[in-house]
Amino acid sequence: MPEDQTSELNYKKGFNEGYIITKHLPELSDQLSQIKNETPRIDGFKDGRNEYFQEKAKERMNSFLKTDISKENDRTIEPKEKNNKDDLDKV
Repeated sequence: MPEDQTSELNYKKGFNEGYIITKHLPELSDQLSQIKNETPRIDGFKDGRNEYFQEKAKERMNSFLKTDISKENDRTIEPKEKNNKDDLDKV
């Protein structure tokens, strides 16, 4: 197998591993992402990890934008009661 195909295959493996490990074992993913070695597999791992984070951020943003703000802040403003002379005498 030519070297280019091997590098591409290793990158894809690393990408998939990075995505899956980040999803299921985020602590391990953090540790593995600190590896300083520059290989196609490590580069793929880091890119897969970043892809997972980007997708989660996009999901959170979509979820936030879909929330109905009017339901969350369902408070009605009631008018203030007028002060009576009797109330002032009590003070």
